[in-house]
Amino acid sequence: MSGPSPKPWFRFYVRTLESPKVQRLSDACFKTWVNLLCLARIGDGALPTVEDIAFKLRLPEKDVTKRLETLIAARLIDETATGLVPHDWDEMQYASDGSADRMRRLRERKRPHSDGQCDVTSDATSDVATLLLSSGSVSLSENPSQIDRISDSKGKGK
Repeated sequence: MSGPSPKPWFRFYVRTLESPKVQRLSDACFKTWVNLLCLARIGDGALPTVEDIAFKLRLPEKDVTKRLETLIAARLIDETATGLVPHDWDEMQYASDGSADRMRRLRERKRPHSDGQCDVTSDATSDVATLLLSSGSVSLSENPSQIDRISDSKGKGK
C-alpha cells in the first residue's frame, strides 16, 4: 500500500488481558499477533502473503510461517477462502462509532443561519436551565418565569 491507511488505528480491547489464548502466547508470538493486527488494518482486515509479512516484520519466512501456525492453532488468526484474517476482525473493528455524525451535527448547529445568527444559545440555555433545576437554585413550582427570563436574556445577548 502506497499511502497511509484511511484510519491509522484499530480497536484494541482491554479484555485482551483476560484472554487465556492471548496471554499464553510466547512474547514473540504476542508481538507478531499485534503486528499482524496492524497489517490487517492496512489491508482492511486481510493479511498479506507470508512473504510480505516476513518483509514487513523483518523476519525470516520460516519464522513467520511457524508463528502463523501457532496463532491459527490458538484461534487468533483464521484461514478463509480469501486468505488469513484476524479472528472476529469485522466484529471487533466495526465501521464507525458515530463520532463523525456527532461532529457534523455540532458544526451544523454552530453554522450561521440565513439571518446570520448562530444557534448555539439554545443548547447553552437548556444546559443552564437544567443546572439550575438540578442544583435546587430554581424551582419551577415556585417561579416558572425565572427560566424564561434566563432564556430571554441569553437570546438577547444580555
